[in-house]
Amino acid sequence: MKKGFTLIESVVVIAILAILALASINTIVEFQKNAILTAATQELASTLRVAQANSTAGKLQPGETADTYVGTNIPNYNIHMSGNTYQLVRMYPDRTMVSELPLEKHTIDSSLSLFTTPHGISDVMFNRVTGATNAITLTLSRSNGETRSITITKDGLISL
Repeated sequence: MKKGFTLIESVVVIAILAILALASINTIVEFQKNAILTAATQELASTLRVAQANSTAGKLQPGETADTYVGTNIPNYNIHMSGNTYQLVRMYPDRTMVSELPLEKHTIDSSLSLFTTPHGISDVMFNRVTGATNAITLTLSRSNGETRSITITKDGLISL
């Protein structure tokens, strides 16, 4: 009796292993894309919370004092969105920017899209005292239709 495997048995085993490898690679790629979507959503939510906290605290930048601003003209911290980028900026209550330079700038992965509801909103401005803002939903989506949303209520509650 001969010992060993025939060529056909070996080819069948290799084909089964190749099919399993392809299936697992597809799963890993999908997992990675979902992780990118989740991480981008969490990063945006974190930046929104920083803007809200800085606004309610009336945080001043280095070199500024409370005397720098007259009355209620202390700038708010806001998120300005444009395409697939968003920035942490400071704006006066009349919506003019304190400086053209953002405090932080973030670029969303090119495989994702950022949408707002209601549509067309490009700034999220938090009230300096209460942290409230207009009710808005920010949605990040993948090309396959999968989405993650951040909802901000009119009272300023930020939730994923």
